[in-house]
Amino acid sequence: MVKEDKYIENRFGKVQPFKAPQGYLDNFADQFMAQLPNQATKTVKTQHTVWFRMRPAMIAAASVLAVALTATVYFAKPFAGQQEQVFTTDQQSESSMSDGFVEETAFYSMIDNGDIYAILADE
Repeated sequence: MVKEDKYIENRFGKVQPFKAPQGYLDNFADQFMAQLPNQATKTVKTQHTVWFRMRPAMIAAASVLAVALTATVYFAKPFAGQQEQVFTTDQQSESSMSDGFVEETAFYSMIDNGDIYAILADE
C-alpha cells in the first residue's frame, strides 16, 4: 500500500485541488440546528406484558422448585441396608441369563475365548 501511495504522490504531487473557505464549518452545527423545525417531544407510555410483571414470582417459584427437586434427589438415595438388597437382585438376574444371550452378545461384540478369559481373569 505504501508503494502505491508513493507512486501516486510522485505522479500527481501533494497539491490539494480543492480548498474550503476560511471559517466555512465553524458554525455549521449551530446553523444546522437553527434550520430544524421545533417539535414537541412525545411521551410514549409503555405497557409491560403479563410475563414481565410476573417475572419476580416466576424466579421465586423456579428457585423453590429447584430446591425441592435437589432435596428429593438427595434424600431418595438408598441407605446401606437397601443397597445390599439391590446387589443381591442384580446377582440373581446375572445368573439367570441364558447361555444363548451371552453367546449372542459375545458374537455381536466380536469377543473370542481369549478375550473372555482375560476379562474373567481381571475380575
